[in-house]
Amino acid sequence: MLQKQEKKFRIIRYLSRTLTPAERNYSSPERECLAIVHSVNLFKPYLLGTNFTVVTDCKAMLTLKENANLKLRLMKWHLALQQFAFGIKHVKGEENLGDILSGFDLSDLESK
Repeated sequence: MLQKQEKKFRIIRYLSRTLTPAERNYSSPERECLAIVHSVNLFKPYLLGTNFTVVTDCKAMLTLKENANLKLRLMKWHLALQQFAFGIKHVKGEENLGDILSGFDLSDLESK
């Protein structure tokens, strides 16, 4: 979760969780959508009634709000997200501040 403070975006909170065995079989866009739904629901008290932007490195998520031809699972999540006022923005993974830990090399920590 990022928040703009003094004209700069600052990280407010990181979030992660382990996928269940069934979720590991989801396609990449489904896993990305699951992450959005999980995050938005967790931060619901802060997000309801505000206009926010979901930043993702998955271009397929750009059509999530407009696409009527979604798989049943994605349609369910699409409907669950309708209570929120948000936009979706695509940013390449290497430029996405919120995605910095997914590309972090843990071997750097092990050598110290």
